[in-house]
Amino acid sequence: MNMKKFRMRRVGSALLAALMLAVTGAPAASAASRTQEVRVPETNIIVAPTLVSRVNSAADLEGLSDHSPAVAILKVDSEGNTPAGSLTEAVEKLGTTIIPAFQVEEQAEADALITWLDDNNPNEAFVLSSKGELIQAVRKKKFKFRGILDMTGTQTDPDAEGALLSIRQAVNSCGSKIVLLPESLADKETVMALQEWLLTVWIDAGEETLDKVTGARVLTSGCNGVVSSARAELEDWMTSLFPANTMTRTPFVVGHRGIPDQAPENTIESSQLAVEKGADIVELDIYVTKDKELVVIHDGTLDRTTNGTGNVQNMTLEEIRQYTANQSYKDPSAYPDVKVPTFREYLEAFKDTDTQLFVELKSEQNDLVPLFVEQVKEYDMEDQISVISFSTGQIKRVNDQMPTMSCGLLTSGQMDGSEVDPGSSLIKILNATERYGTTYNPSSAGLNKDFVKYIADRGMTIWPWTYTDREAFNRHFMYNVGALTTNDSSYAQYLPRLLQASIPEGLTEGGSVPFTVNTVEYGGGTPDVTAQAQIVMLGGDGEVAVGEDGTLQGVREGQATFLVTYEYKGIDNMNYALTTQPLTVQVGAMATILPGVDNSMFILFVAVAAVVLVVVAVAVILVVKRKKKA
Repeated sequence: MNMKKFRMRRVGSALLAALMLAVTGAPAASAASRTQEVRVPETNIIVAPTLVSRVNSAADLEGLSDHSPAVAILKVDSEGNTPAGSLTEAVEKLGTTIIPAFQVEEQAEADALITWLDDNNPNEAFVLSSKGELIQAVRKKKFKFRGILDMTGTQTDPDAEGALLSIRQAVNSCGSKIVLLPESLADKETVMALQEWLLTVWIDAGEETLDKVTGARVLTSGCNGVVSSARAELEDWMTSLFPANTMTRTPFVVGHRGIPDQAPENTIESSQLAVEKGADIVELDIYVTKDKELVVIHDGTLDRTTNGTGNVQNMTLEEIRQYTANQSYKDPSAYPDVKVPTFREYLEAFKDTDTQLFVELKSEQNDLVPLFVEQVKEYDMEDQISVISFSTGQIKRVNDQMPTMSCGLLTSGQMDGSEVDPGSSLIKILNATERYGTTYNPSSAGLNKDFVKYIADRGMTIWPWTYTDREAFNRHFMYNVGALTTNDSSYAQYLPRLLQASIPEGLTEGGSVPFTVNTVEYGGGTPDVTAQAQIVMLGGDGEVAVGEDGTLQGVREGQATFLVTYEYKGIDNMNYALTTQPLTVQVGAMATILPGVDNSMFILFVAVAAVVLVVVAVAVILVVKRKKKA
C-alpha cells in the first residue's frame, strides 16, 4: 500500500464520518479525525528522516506551506502564547497536515500548556523540553503526547566513558523515547549506539542557512529526524546526493533466543553463535527459581527444552541444572552437555563485548524485576541491556525501580496494513506504548513499508518479531524497520550494513593514491568494493574521482569534500545503497622542479627529456656495436 492509497482511504473515512454525523447526529468511530495527514516527500532514502522546523515568528508559520514539515515546534510562553500568536491560533494554522511539538522550558510555561489542554485536544502532538520533569508533567495530562528531550545545550564528548549512557538514562527517566541532539553529534557511530538502545534520534541542524556539507553530514548520520528551516534543500539533497534505495541507517538484527535454527535455544553457546552469524543483539528470557536465582529459559516449565520436567519457579537451580537444555534443538546429540544457564552466566559471557542483550521478562513474578535490577547493577552492564516484555505490569516495575532502563513492549493486534485508515492503528499503538514509554515491538503480521514511515514521522520505531524464513526477513529488511528479530541471524550474515572508505594522504592534481572502500557485513566480513564505489562531490575547490584501477585520483587542486556510495545487489530484490559520511582530502599541486614553470609545461619537459635520453642511448649502443665489428 502506498501513501497515496492511505490518503484516499483517509478521505473516505472522513466522508463516512460526516455522513454518520448528518444522519444520526453522532460522529462515526473513525481515527481519521484524530491523526494528522503528514506530507511524505519523495526521496531516494528508505525511511528518510522526519523534517522538523521551529516556528519563531508569524512569518515562519505562514512559510510552513512551502515544503511543509511533518512537525513544527511551537515555543509556549507563560501566557499560553507562541511566537506566531496564541496557541489556539497557531495550532489551527498548522491544520491537519503538520504535527505540533509544544516546547516548554519553565514550569509556568508547562502550566499554561496544561491549562490550554483542558479546553483543547490536538489531533496529535509532541512535548519538547530540556527539562525532563516538564515533559513528565505535560504527559501526565496527555500521555499519548510523545516526549522529546532537548539535549542540544549539553556539551557531550561521545567518546568519554558513560557519556552516551547518560543521554539514554536522561531520556528514559522522563518517559520519552526521542532525543534532540546538536549537529556536532551527527556522526553515525553515536547515532547508531543510541538507536540500538531503543532511542529515536533527531538532530538540530541549526537555524541558519544549511550548507550542503553539513546537510550531508546530518543526513548520513542515520538520524531519525532533522530540525531545520532548510526543508527545500534537505529534500533536494535526499534525492540528488544519494542513489535510489539508500539506507542511511540499516536495521539491527536480533537473535531470538540465540540462533535456535542452529543451536539449542537460550543457551550461551547459541547466543554466541548468533552473534558470529550476524546478530547485533541477543534476545533471552528469564524466570526466577524457587531459591531466587534468575535462569534463562523461555517456558515456565522444563518439559519442552530439557530432558526433565517441572515448573521452573517451583524448582531450585541445582534441581534444574541436573538436566540438559538441548531437547528443543533438531539434533540434541550435537550439544550433549548444555545446561539451562543463569542470567549471571550470560552477563559474564557478554560483558565488555559489542553485543547488546534484550532481556525478556517472561513471568509476572513480583521478585523478578528486583533481582534483575540488582544483577544488572552488580555487573555494571546497564549500557548493554534493554528490557522487553508482554507484561505491562513488569515494564511498570522496571520504570519504577530502574527508570533509566530502555524498554520495549512486545505486542500484537494493533497494526493492520490493510486497514482503511492507518490512524486507527496509530491510536492503538499509542494507547499500548506511550503510557509506559516503550518502543513498539509487534508481531510482524500486517507490516508494510508505508506504515513504517507513517510511524517514523511520529518519532516512533518498529521492532517486529519473529522471522523464521529468509524471504519475509529480506522483504521487511527493505522496509528499514528498527530491528528484525529472527530465529536465524545468518539470514543477515553476508548483508552489508555499513560503508567505510580510507582517507588517503599525498594526493596531487593529476596523480593517484591507493584507495580502499569496504562494506562491513553483519557477520563481520569486510569485502573490498572499491571497484563498484562512486564519488559524490559536496564542496571545496578541489575534485577527486575513483580510478578504474581502484585508486583515488586528484582531478583538481584544492580541498575536496565528498561522499562515497555503493549499490548492493542481492537476492529477493534486496537492492539498496550505502554511503559514507562526508570525507575531506587535500589535493595538492603537482610538484615542479623549474621555478615559474606550470604543471603542463613540466610534464612536456619531462616527456621531451625522456625521448632525448632514449635516442641518445640508442645512438651510443649503435656506435659501440660498429666499433666492435671494426
